[in-house]
Amino acid sequence: MVKATVEYVGFRTSPKRREYVLRSHFGAEVHEYTVGIALTAFAAGRVRLQDGPEICYLRLLRELESATPSSGDDLTITDAELADYVTAHTTPARGRGGFSAAAATAPVRTPPPPVATHRD
Repeated sequence: MVKATVEYVGFRTSPKRREYVLRSHFGAEVHEYTVGIALTAFAAGRVRLQDGPEICYLRLLRELESATPSSGDDLTITDAELADYVTAHTTPARGRGGFSAAAATAPVRTPPPPVATHRD
């Protein structure tokens, strides 16, 4: 079974969105796609510039794997897809300094006293 591969080609900025160009290879067949993210999403802090290529890559992979591709070779990332990406890629907040209530209530083990040795 031949599986499609996807490569990142580059990006360009249009008046309303940043467009990421990706190319799929399926055997000898090569197809180019444009996947866009609204510039307002970057300006509002809903997505970081460095995450744009990965978000678009993952969207194209989902599109290629679906039984019924939706919209040809020009795709747009929705706000819901951005929110899903951020949720999936955000680590839970840790307490400051690594202190946790569970660690504070754990029993403390004291080391055994040193063994005395005599020298003659």
